[in-house]
Amino acid sequence: MNRKELQLIAQRVAQKKEQLSREKLPIPEEKELIKEVVGEKIEKESFTAPPVKKIEEGIAPSLIYPQNLSSVITPDIKKTLQQLIEIALEKGVEPAITLARKTGNAFLLDTFRDELAFKYYSKLKELKML
Repeated sequence: MNRKELQLIAQRVAQKKEQLSREKLPIPEEKELIKEVVGEKIEKESFTAPPVKKIEEGIAPSLIYPQNLSSVITPDIKKTLQQLIEIALEKGVEPAITLARKTGNAFLLDTFRDELAFKYYSKLKELKML
C-alpha cells in the first residue's frame, strides 16, 4: 500500500475533522470521512478526464442499468472490483479511478469507492495513522 497516499488521506481526514469541529458540526465516523475523501478524489478525476466507453483489456465488462440489485454483483463485477482495488493499493487511486470510469458503470464506481475506503480505513487504523 502506498504510504504517501495513506498519509495524504489521513491528513485530509484530520483537516475535515478540524473544520467540522471549528464549525461546531457533528463529526462523522472516520470510515465515513475516508469515504468522503476517496469520493472527492473520484469527483476530481471525473472533472479532469471525460468518460470513455471502451473497456481496457484485463478489466471485466460491466453491467449497465441492471433490472435488480441481486443481478449486479456478478463474478465479473467482483473480479473488476478486486482488480481496481489492487491497482489503487499498488499504483495509487488515480489510475484505478481512470480505469473504473472507463467501464461507464456508476454502480461499479460507487462500490469501488466504498470498498477502497474500507481498505484504507483498515490500513490507517492498523498503522495508527487515525
